[in-house]
Amino acid sequence: MHSHRVGTIADVIIASDISAKPALRRIQDTIDVLLQTFTIMGNAIANQERLDADVVVKPDITQLNSTDFESRHLAILEGERAGLAAMPILRQKLAEREARLRAAALLRAGVTPAVPSAH
Repeated sequence: MHSHRVGTIADVIIASDISAKPALRRIQDTIDVLLQTFTIMGNAIANQERLDADVVVKPDITQLNSTDFESRHLAILEGERAGLAAMPILRQKLAEREARLRAAALLRAGVTPAVPSAH
């Protein structure tokens, strides 16, 4: 996940978070320590990068093994499921973007945008 708002032409930033949670099992050896360290560092980086996103899609990867390439079909299905779940917030962000663009276009044209009344 990598996104920057400064200097970008993106109006809505969608991030996909596939970061794993640190293991809750007992650490057995040096390899476990290294893997746990990488996971914790990766989560810290992902947490910072999520701040740039308007919408974060977070597939359930708890059943996936990162070294098992046969699980890629399940990964795709989980990604699709998470993407569909994120559609309401994505639609909201796109509507907000359209409203901002419409208001800016009206201002450039010298028309004062109407303020919606609260009912």
